[in-house]
Amino acid sequence: MYYYLGDVIGNGYRYVYDDSDRSVQFISQKVVEKAGIEINGILPLGDNMNTSKMKLFGFKQFMNLLSYPLCQYRLNFDVFVRCILQVAPVGGGTCFACFVFGSVSTDTSFKLGAINLKDYAIRQEQDYILSMIIPEKLLWFALNLKTVEDFEGLMCSFGDIFGSDIEKIVSNIGVVDLQFGKWF
Repeated sequence: MYYYLGDVIGNGYRYVYDDSDRSVQFISQKVVEKAGIEINGILPLGDNMNTSKMKLFGFKQFMNLLSYPLCQYRLNFDVFVRCILQVAPVGGGTCFACFVFGSVSTDTSFKLGAINLKDYAIRQEQDYILSMIIPEKLLWFALNLKTVEDFEGLMCSFGDIFGSDIEKIVSNIGVVDLQFGKWF
């Protein structure tokens, strides 16, 4: 059965969870409706992550964050990016997870398009780093995709906005030759 995770994110995007395979996808609500997918309810995002368990899975402490590198890939001929999962405690046993997308080179900056980043739940941390707050279920699903080395599935779970659809959020980088590089 399919469920929405949390509320609508600006521009009609939602996290959709499939309990049959535990997959999560960031997708437009219009696409869900057009495909005729029956949504059985709304589940909470889940923010009571066990940071000790994260460390057992290989997350490393970096300042006040727990970080886990996923992969590196190429968007076009000279732009290489690295993806990292991060978990940050916010107090009271509550954490938030995020997917961090950053250029390998600090010489590459992402010039944001004419979109509102809140429409995609994205923040610009630095000129060359973007991050997206994600539900706990997507964090675990991304780890599973890494385990089975499914790069295409990883890109799809984020609605391809960090891959072939990067133009939806960044105006100065187009995808000419998306190529997987390596898993960490």
